[in-house]
Amino acid sequence: MSFLTSKMGKLLDIDSMLGPLDPNRVAGMLTRDPIPTVVFGAETEAGHAVVRSLLSARCYGVVALVVDDTNDLCAGLRDDGVPVIQVDMDNPGSYSKHLKGAKAVYLSTNVIALHAILVHQQEPKRTEFARAADLCQLTKAVHACARAKVGHVIFRTNSCGHEVSLNTLSTCGIFHDAPEELISAGVPTTTLHSSVPYNRIVSWLRNGPNGTLILDIPVPDDTKIPFYAIEQTGEYVLAALHNPKRWVGKDMYCQQELFTPTEIAALLTKVSGRKVETAHVTRAQFDSLESHERLTCRWDAWAQLVRGEYRPEPSMFPTASEIPHAWSWNEWHVSNAELHQVLNGEIPVPHKDDPNAHERERETLLKLA
Repeated sequence: MSFLTSKMGKLLDIDSMLGPLDPNRVAGMLTRDPIPTVVFGAETEAGHAVVRSLLSARCYGVVALVVDDTNDLCAGLRDDGVPVIQVDMDNPGSYSKHLKGAKAVYLSTNVIALHAILVHQQEPKRTEFARAADLCQLTKAVHACARAKVGHVIFRTNSCGHEVSLNTLSTCGIFHDAPEELISAGVPTTTLHSSVPYNRIVSWLRNGPNGTLILDIPVPDDTKIPFYAIEQTGEYVLAALHNPKRWVGKDMYCQQELFTPTEIAALLTKVSGRKVETAHVTRAQFDSLESHERLTCRWDAWAQLVRGEYRPEPSMFPTASEIPHAWSWNEWHVSNAELHQVLNGEIPVPHKDDPNAHERERETLLKLA
């Protein structure tokens, strides 16, 4: 072969020229078997968001495990061909077979839903029983994952503003860990600490005097509250799955920015042109029995923020390259039609003195959990 023929052969070597863009290689990648993945709690907003992100990644085969399979989110998943399986979290036999062969599992604390069920119990027993039941269910699920030799469990806990796992208050440098069973069972785990969803803001709005709105956040005006878009929970899960070397055995925090109630009220006023005031909660009011009764199992977590004990290390946050399209307040509010409908008066909100307002807030929490 002459020198010229040799050079021409290399120039016309399509495989070398296209490299990873070679259609044959791309087709091979697209036809690989999907990564078997199981999502517990797919009927909640956070769990549903995880399923949607996994589907968008186009390399995961998802099975959605739900306690309640009757809501619209489940119907939408079925329409998209996702297997939706109703399970009993107290009975591992109802879901163990779906864990076999799973490379990844998303598992979440469920204290708020359990607390809502225990209506016959009085506080503080109601919260204690809810936490004990949650830990029991999680322990069963963890051991089922261990028996199935699941490759990576993403365990989501509500680290602030919602609930404290295992009834443990946070102090400086100590944060809420996954159940010890996740470690003792030898399951590779990332603990995902979700902060306060932006869409909780809608549930805090009340009608005030003279056409104003009241932002009924249950903490003092100077409390720094971490927020993120719950709709993007799945992006954090993907970040952990795509980089296990960094995230297995570590804590990851879902947080985009910090706002005080005063700052949120100002942002809402700017967006709507309608005066929004805070509830001007004092520290004494937050510490009161009435506040405990309103927040029940969530009071400890809010207290963490009020006392300034929520201080995750910088290494606990994913980088911008890992969550490249994370929504800030600006991105979130322009995409949320419900917020603007409430601000414009198109959707009614309860009056600030409505005795049922807090019950409606709890109903919102159940959807998010």
